[in-house]
Amino acid sequence: MQIKILIIEDEAIVAWNLELLLQNFGYEVTGTADNARHGLQLFHQHAPDLVLLDINIQGDHDGIHLAEQMKMVRELPIIFLTAMTDTDYLQRAKSINPAAYLIKPFQEKGLQMAIELAISNFAFQRTAATPQPFSVVHKKSGDDEPASAQTRLNNDALLIQDQFIFLKNKSHFVKVPISDLLYLKTEDNYTLVFTNLGKFIIRLQLHQILEKLSGFPALVRTHRSYSVNINNISSFNDEEIMVGAQSLPLGRSYKKDFLQVFKFV
Repeated sequence: MQIKILIIEDEAIVAWNLELLLQNFGYEVTGTADNARHGLQLFHQHAPDLVLLDINIQGDHDGIHLAEQMKMVRELPIIFLTAMTDTDYLQRAKSINPAAYLIKPFQEKGLQMAIELAISNFAFQRTAATPQPFSVVHKKSGDDEPASAQTRLNNDALLIQDQFIFLKNKSHFVKVPISDLLYLKTEDNYTLVFTNLGKFIIRLQLHQILEKLSGFPALVRTHRSYSVNINNISSFNDEEIMVGAQSLPLGRSYKKDFLQVFKFV
């Protein structure tokens, strides 16, 4: 499942370019609007995961006012776009607690990093309930990515938001319903995450992932190298578990805990 992004930008050429870039990054563009009324309509209609919002849009209300309306409905990461550097606008924008503030003209790499950080920070906030700082991103061609941001993105290869996880796949995050998790297999310092959407390689050990997903009891450790989503088990016996056509081992020391998740009548 692709992460859905809504574009609200009143310059048609900029909006068109943003749509192409986002699609190349691997995201789904749910729509584009050039005014607050249409933007709010698309927001309600498509429930995007993130909004790219120009501050200076057409109509009676600017992007900051529209962001306030959106956040009254539900919290989500919003990245402000603007060619203006006026202090008053910046102060009003900061009051919305946006994920980032991109100053036009921005570079492709700066946009991509801002989106990744916005998703990462938002998922981290929802999990840890820890406020994140407002960030201004104004990257020029050739700028190096800050080391702290790069470290954060590498470490946050798995993020959690409600009933979804975001798995890092190359340069972007993929949104996966937790119900679509099939099983996890650890290999050295990596874990292979098998889902209905495909396989992901996460630079975390299995026990670290299980700690992150401790709020989801359907994910059960069945072997020192495996964990299984019991909702996707097709059959099992004393030694193995079947997930579809895939046979997975059931370790002796994990059998008792595995059986406890079932209600025997």
